[in-house]
Amino acid sequence: MFSSTRQLEKRTGKYGTPRLEYLQELVNEYQTTTDIEAKHQILANLANFAYDPINYDFLCQLNVVDLFLDAITEPDEKIKEFGIGGICNICLENRAKEYIITYEGLPLIIDCLSSENESTVLSALATLMFLNISFSQADVKSVSKRVKQLSQTDNPKISNLANIFLQDYLENSDSVKEMNQ
Repeated sequence: MFSSTRQLEKRTGKYGTPRLEYLQELVNEYQTTTDIEAKHQILANLANFAYDPINYDFLCQLNVVDLFLDAITEPDEKIKEFGIGGICNICLENRAKEYIITYEGLPLIIDCLSSENESTVLSALATLMFLNISFSQADVKSVSKRVKQLSQTDNPKISNLANIFLQDYLENSDSVKEMNQ
């Protein structure tokens, strides 16, 4: 459920930590802790905060998109899962979308399509759909090949979303049309 400023003030209370400070504490803790379970929990919390548009300004101010992009390059599958989940949640925000595209986030998201983790693959597919961009020729080839493979998996969640992606985003893409001419 999306929040309003009034709801935040009511939940925070008179002596509670303001949202920006709380999110800053989470980011700091994520960056300093060596406990992998704590990292999982903190990153999952940040990904959940990225779901609500009221947090977009705070998360952009704290460079959390960078944190999510860094997370999807990590070998730890849970870190990667929560990182792409956060990207998926925040990528509809225009500043975040521009940042992801401008700073080479697209190849990192495409790499997540090869994960063995169902949630990571689903979030990567959804993110690519939400970004709604025209792919470069190279990206179209790699994405198309991988998504076609995903559309034929035994996992109905992944295959259904992959088929929708193929139909709505790749087959109608200007880049694909140019390749076929």
